[in-house]
Amino acid sequence: MPILGEVVDDPPLQFEWHDFEQEDDGGQHRQSQLVPAAFGQHVAKDIAPDRGDVVKGLAKIFAEQPQNEAERERVLKAASACVAWESSASRLKRDESSQSQPNQKYALMAGRILIHYMINGGFLRAGGEANRDNNYILDHVDRLKEIPVHIVHGRYDRVCHLYQAEALVRALRAVGNNDVNYFITMAGHSNLEPETDSKLCAIMSDLPAMSPFDRGGT
Repeated sequence: MPILGEVVDDPPLQFEWHDFEQEDDGGQHRQSQLVPAAFGQHVAKDIAPDRGDVVKGLAKIFAEQPQNEAERERVLKAASACVAWESSASRLKRDESSQSQPNQKYALMAGRILIHYMINGGFLRAGGEANRDNNYILDHVDRLKEIPVHIVHGRYDRVCHLYQAEALVRALRAVGNNDVNYFITMAGHSNLEPETDSKLCAIMSDLPAMSPFDRGGT
């Protein structure tokens, strides 16, 4: 069965891993330069005490059980900031000064899942913050040698640079995978960007039909 996805970062999670490219400051210094209005609006305002490492700060906030309404409100604001910031950085065409906020219930769910996987390195090798910066897929790329792979990456991805997709393509071909299909779209980070979405759907439509066994039958 071919592997399909938008390669977004190392460490990826089934080629759909979201991170802010870890640096000494958790990666957000680069994000604050690329999307300064969104960073100031969402992160600096709502997660100010922990913005030395935003991912770590959010993980701490989400791990605490709110004891009163004020603490609950802080968690909801942090979740909304997390989701709004990622959304601002993920789309090529977006008004960075937009004041729109995600639904709080959705933001809390999405923010917790996002940060939980980020702080644990996608659980690709083991859990825990010590595993946060693993490079598991590239380190074990030989396991994909016989599997057809489709890679779609936005040329103007501001969250995860194009070179990361290039590195995976090179690694796959270096181990002898001759069925690597690589597409660069005029898009940003999100798989919902029109050209990326169209390419992913076209690839899926061209895949061979699944057998009953693949669908979980016998």
